Amino acid sequence: MIQSIFETYRCYVRPFTAGDFLLAKRLLQNEEVMLFSTHGPLEDDEVRLFLYKNINSQRDLGYSLWAAFTLEDQFLGFTGLLDQEVEGEKFIEIGYRLMPEYWRLGYASELVQGVLYWAFDALKDLTHLSSIIDPRNVGSLKVAEKNMLSRYREGAVFHGLPCDIYRISKKTYQEGCDER
Repeated sequence: MIQSIFETYRCYVRPFTAGDFLLAKRLLQNEEVMLFSTHGPLEDDEVRLFLYKNINSQRDLGYSLWAAFTLEDQFLGFTGLLDQEVEGEKFIEIGYRLMPEYWRLGYASELVQGVLYWAFDALKDLTHLSSIIDPRNVGSLKVAEKNMLSRYREGAVFHGLPCDIYRISKKTYQEGCDER
């Protein structure tokens, strides 16, 4: 069995494997899921590339996008970290995509909380985490704000599309946890 990266009270995440092709395909070829993606639904070869990149990122960097499941082993989607660049500025982004049947049930916020906790604990030199969000994606904006990310840049362009960048510092995260 593949060891999980972290668990929350309802879910767990683990590294993707090449055997996750059908799960990733179901997610990444779903038009609703990919509505705010920079590329839209992926072709089979792009799904394989997604898996390959994340398997290598996990091996090389110690982080990637990870497969997310309920504790009952139902596939939720993915969450995790990825390196991004927007208009010449580099970010480590918290990324996630969930199957539509799990939207508006608190799973995205719960997974992002888990990523924040894991990242700021495991990656000692990490000072900030970001989310690059299409301003029309109200759900993702709410998840960012619920998890203490605040707007860092408005009206940026990412892969030719408008985006807002939300960000949280390790210090802000730790102070927010202390207040809870």
